[in-house]
Amino acid sequence: MKSFIPYVLQFGNLTTQQIDFISSKAYEVTLHKDEHFWEAGKVVTKIGFITHGILRVFYYNNEGEEHTRYFIEENHLILDGHDGETSYTPSEYLQAVTDTKLVVFSKKDWKEISETIAGWDSIIQKITATYLRKN
Repeated sequence: MKSFIPYVLQFGNLTTQQIDFISSKAYEVTLHKDEHFWEAGKVVTKIGFITHGILRVFYYNNEGEEHTRYFIEENHLILDGHDGETSYTPSEYLQAVTDTKLVVFSKKDWKEISETIAGWDSIIQKITATYLRKN
C-alpha cells in the first residue's frame, strides 16, 4: 500500500477515512518469476496494482506458438476492462517476468470501494487515460 495510495492521490483527493477503507480491502501478493496473475480461460477474480516487478501479456496462437503482446511495469493498475458485475475470461495470460509484488483487490471489494467512495470511478478513469496516453 506504500506506493498504491500515493499513486492514486496523484489523480484525486481522498480523506484519511477513505484511504483506511481502501487499505482494509487490499492485500499484497508476491508472484515469483513465471507465475501467473491471470490465465487464459479462467475467470478473472481480482484487480491488481504492480508495486515492484514486471508482468507480460502473452497468448498462444493456433499452432501453439507463444507470442508476447506487451509488458506491464511498476505503478500500473491491472483492470479487466469490465464493470465488475460481468465476469471476464481472458484469452491471454499475465505472467511475472521477474519476482513481482502487487496490491490486490477482489472484484467484489473493488466494486464496494466504487460504490462507497464518491469520485473513485473518476480517479480510476484518470489513471486509465494516463496509461493509454503513454502507450
